[in-house]
Amino acid sequence: MSEKKEIKVVFGDITKNNYNQLKQLNNLYLPVRYSDGFYYRIMKHLRYGRFAYYNDIIVGAITWKYDHCEETKEKNVYIMTINVLEAYQRNKIGSQLLQELIKLHKDMKEINYINLHVQESNEIARKFYLSAGFEEVKKIENYYTDVEPKGAYYLRYKLHEPQEKK
Repeated sequence: MSEKKEIKVVFGDITKNNYNQLKQLNNLYLPVRYSDGFYYRIMKHLRYGRFAYYNDIIVGAITWKYDHCEETKEKNVYIMTINVLEAYQRNKIGSQLLQELIKLHKDMKEINYINLHVQESNEIARKFYLSAGFEEVKKIENYYTDVEPKGAYYLRYKLHEPQEKK
C-alpha cells in the first residue's frame, strides 16, 4: 500500500442542519449504534463535535463530552467518536481532528486530560492514539455490553499537570 499525503482540512460545527451526516458516518464505521439521544445532545450542545471538510465535503468527524476522571474526579474531555471516510483515510485527517480537539482545550486550565476507550481488538486505533501521545492507563474487561470483544483499553492524553487543590 502506498503512503498517502496529508490532506489539509478545515473544521466546522455539527448542527441541526448537518447532524445526519454524522449519523451516517458513525453507522458506516463504528460497531456501536448510537441512539437518537446521542445526536440530540450534540445539537443541544450537551455533547460536542467538529466536522473535517475537504473541498466542502465532510470527510471526518470527532465528538466529545465533558466528563469527570474516575481517579481524580476532575473535569476532562472524553472522546466519544472519531471517524474518517474510507477514501480519505491515511491522509492524516484523524490526526488533524485530534489536534483540533487538543487546540480547543489546551488553554482550559481546569481540564487536564483527554480520555477515551478503544476496543481491545482495534489495534489500529490503539496505535494511532499511542503515536499521538496518549498513554495506556489500563485494560478493562467487559467494558462493552453490545459488541465483541467486550474488553477495552482506557487511554488518556495529558493537556496540563493537574492543579494543586487548596
